[in-house]
Amino acid sequence: MSGKHFESLEKVGDMHLRLNSEGRRLLFGKEPKKLNIPQSAIDAAVEQDYDLKGYVFEASPEQLRPPRTVPSFSLCLPSIAMPFFAASAEDGLTTRFCIQLAKHFNMVVVSPILERDEIHGGTLWNTAVVVSNNGNVLGKSRKNHIPRVGDFNEVSVTHCITVKQLSEYFKNEFTSGDGKKAHHDFGNFYGSSYVAAPDGSRSPGLSRTRDGLLLTEMALNLNRQAPDKWNFKMTGRYEMYAEELKKAIQHDFQPNILKE
Repeated sequence: MSGKHFESLEKVGDMHLRLNSEGRRLLFGKEPKKLNIPQSAIDAAVEQDYDLKGYVFEASPEQLRPPRTVPSFSLCLPSIAMPFFAASAEDGLTTRFCIQLAKHFNMVVVSPILERDEIHGGTLWNTAVVVSNNGNVLGKSRKNHIPRVGDFNEVSVTHCITVKQLSEYFKNEFTSGDGKKAHHDFGNFYGSSYVAAPDGSRSPGLSRTRDGLLLTEMALNLNRQAPDKWNFKMTGRYEMYAEELKKAIQHDFQPNILKE
């Protein structure tokens, strides 16, 4: 199976590894239940050829707090499909457009854009803007590291996902820095979108070669239950971590490696 065309990690595992429930648990954590999706939505996905998945993340029942369950949607589309190039993350045309959609559909929108930071000399950032279902900009995340895997590094403005609509054909051939022959096409993204829970479990990923819609029902009580179970804050030594990291970022830092 070509690495360029395989649909998802889970599909490869099912076809070649034939993992049982314990094998899937070790790889992906506790397996979430499947969400009951209306047949009309399933039929629409088949007709329009996009990947549709739905899962439920559950938390343990508590005596003092009622369950807090919220729906979450992940729409897997090309990252730079917006026609507005390098705009403000807070009030640019792309963000204003997403605010209208968030209000209309009552859903949270994560909008990957190319951000221009006018305050700091027009610096360009590979940014994802989070818009609440009420149309408020909750914040933004700037990607600091773009991994050099395959062709992903060639068009640096992409933020998280590239599917066939963005696999553009370029007139001039280009190389990817991986020793392979020069090519015209951008290729597919090397991973796929999924939802992860605080306890380390995750949903199966969407297709990396098609558009997709991932629906999840999230139990927010997991945000407290997972840290309480592992007691990270009780056993952590944060002052020590901070001191070691402070040393590690110095230009003259030398790791303490002992050899006989």
